[in-house]
Amino acid sequence: MKSPDEVYLPIIPVNYLDIGVCYYCGCEADASDYVPPKKYFEFYLRSGKHESFAIVPSCKECVGFLEDCSHGLISERKTHINNQIGRKYLKALNIFKRWDKDEVKQLERTLASSIRAGISLGKEAQDRLRYFGFNYELNGNEYVTEKKEDKVFYVFGDVFNDYNHALRYASKSYKINIAVLENWLKEYGGNFDGAIDAYYAFKRDEILRKKKAKLCREFAKKYRQNFDFVTRTLDIYKKNNPNLSVENCLQLIFDDYIK
Repeated sequence: MKSPDEVYLPIIPVNYLDIGVCYYCGCEADASDYVPPKKYFEFYLRSGKHESFAIVPSCKECVGFLEDCSHGLISERKTHINNQIGRKYLKALNIFKRWDKDEVKQLERTLASSIRAGISLGKEAQDRLRYFGFNYELNGNEYVTEKKEDKVFYVFGDVFNDYNHALRYASKSYKINIAVLENWLKEYGGNFDGAIDAYYAFKRDEILRKKKAKLCREFAKKYRQNFDFVTRTLDIYKKNNPNLSVENCLQLIFDDYIK
């Protein structure tokens, strides 16, 4: 059986500008990742569940992220690293999304310094997450890394090339807490228009529910009626007459059952 030293070959960047760059995140490469991992060498050699035996230029942090990763494909290991970066720098990523430099200027000096550091670290983490790798040669074959197309984000006619800019704009313009808006965006697949419309529809329903509960409680107390009876009866009137207001329905209850 061949030894790892006979099988693993370094990947060679096609573009000289990519020499010395971590394939996984775009930082300076000061270490190497063996794909598939050396400790699973015999398994992959026998099973054939791999593309090739490659030595991938990496940074020390990415190699650390991959310490317990058994995936045998470069693309799978890139996904694993992205998950690790997202978890480790979650706080900084959130600061980067939620703050801009103009807002920081208005803060107290110590807090402003901390926020600026968070923005810088978050920006770096996001750049690493968005890095797609480079084209390379291995054992006489050229491998092309697919680039992700730049996305465009629309917020009711306004166009943004950056998700975070669109998020901050939408949060400020439509007065929605940025964390709340992100949750709605997840529900609507990143569609800002749909998420914002759904949020305000939900808020309208929530206000109506609170108003209904308040008026029913006051009505029940004033006329010494069971609260559940008043609520159920009101729902029946609303179902039969959708255009009636809560006040109209309560008046009908008074006329039909109390007066």
